[in-house]
Amino acid sequence: MNDKNIKKLVSFCGVLALGTCFLGCSFFNNEASAKKKKNSDKPAVQTVGDKQEIKTSNGSSVVVSTKPTKPEGAVTPVAKPVENIFKDVRGIKTPLDNIPVEARQYAATAWNTVIPANDKFIYIDKMTFKLYLIEGNKVIGFCDCALGQKPGQKVRSGDMTTPHGVFPIEEINDASWWSHDFKDGKGEIPNAYGPWFFYLNTYNLSKGNWDGIGIHGTNPDERFVRTVTDDAYHRASEGCIRLLNDNVRKLKEHAKVGMKVVIKGDANN
Repeated sequence: MNDKNIKKLVSFCGVLALGTCFLGCSFFNNEASAKKKKNSDKPAVQTVGDKQEIKTSNGSSVVVSTKPTKPEGAVTPVAKPVENIFKDVRGIKTPLDNIPVEARQYAATAWNTVIPANDKFIYIDKMTFKLYLIEGNKVIGFCDCALGQKPGQKVRSGDMTTPHGVFPIEEINDASWWSHDFKDGKGEIPNAYGPWFFYLNTYNLSKGNWDGIGIHGTNPDERFVRTVTDDAYHRASEGCIRLLNDNVRKLKEHAKVGMKVVIKGDANN
């Protein structure tokens, strides 16, 4: 290749390079301008607390909440109420999760009686006038109960007190035909014990000096409701544990001979 052709080739490459540079610069300048324009159109966002203020290029602003919104059709979960097989008149005030532990500890420490972990048993708290039906570590039923007219431990027949201790159910009797004279001037009252009488074996405490203590209903139910909802502290019986008749019927579905009944002492004991 002669000098003349070389000069022409160099001149052509120079023009080509200059053109490429010009086109490249033009492209990047256009890209930068587009980005600048796009950013100028992008709304300005300022977040304060749980709200955002969005300002657009035309000067207007919109305030929106940043709190999560509930999906359309979603249902807010409702706490499941505690299931209870009994009717409770005054309402529960004790955390139910603590009751099975409390009952077993009382039986073991006060009466040297171990309630097996999976056993179903009855727990009566004389302080709160509550009866609990417990299975394993769960309370499956709780209700009000009326107790003896006088507080304290039972020591003799006719002292109007409810004993505390651990007593097995010895008999479950149909009491629908039983009557009783409450010495209130009304004479013999038919069906005085409701539908069932759960007779407790209290010999380990009484040594035969007294007996006849049990869990039963009442006649009429209204008399029980009046007792447990007034300020007489549920003291109404001659020493037995008295329930609403419907609760007695429910208890009958779960109770059996040999089932332990743990009765915790009251304020005087």
